[in-house]
Amino acid sequence: MVAGSVSTLFLVQLAIILWHPVLRARLVRPALLAVCALIGQIILGALTVLKMLQFEIVTMHLATGTALYAMFIVMMLVTLREAGGWRPAPTPAPLRRFGVVTAVAVYAQILLGGLVATRYASWACPDWPTCQGMWFPPMVGFVGIHMTHRYGAYLVALLVVGLGCAVWR
Repeated sequence: MVAGSVSTLFLVQLAIILWHPVLRARLVRPALLAVCALIGQIILGALTVLKMLQFEIVTMHLATGTALYAMFIVMMLVTLREAGGWRPAPTPAPLRRFGVVTAVAVYAQILLGGLVATRYASWACPDWPTCQGMWFPPMVGFVGIHMTHRYGAYLVALLVVGLGCAVWR
């Protein structure tokens, strides 16, 4: 039901983009890329069920869905800007780069979280902040997957706080 609702909302957004000449000129390529991603997402959703939650397919499904969500947001922001409802503040190039690095790190962390969940690696380290009583356990097997996600969370938290502080200034 959620997938159907998202697809329907995207088709409405696509119709608006194709109907409006300025939006069509600015967004036809990203919209067509999003259509391809949506088709891939539908196929991966079916494979997720047919392959009984095989971790590689579930992780690809998560990756595609998250990227598709980002595409929807970008298209919405461009639509708002063209409609005159939103004007982004001028942003210095270093801050934009920091934002992109942070967004990529958050995306990677989401995928690592999906991998931890589908591989049941969360059970490898039931305690926190240590893992099995160790501050730096061996990075092998499920412990390695879990700790990569945990270390990634620390990095992403620093990046997000740093970006927030940079934007605030």
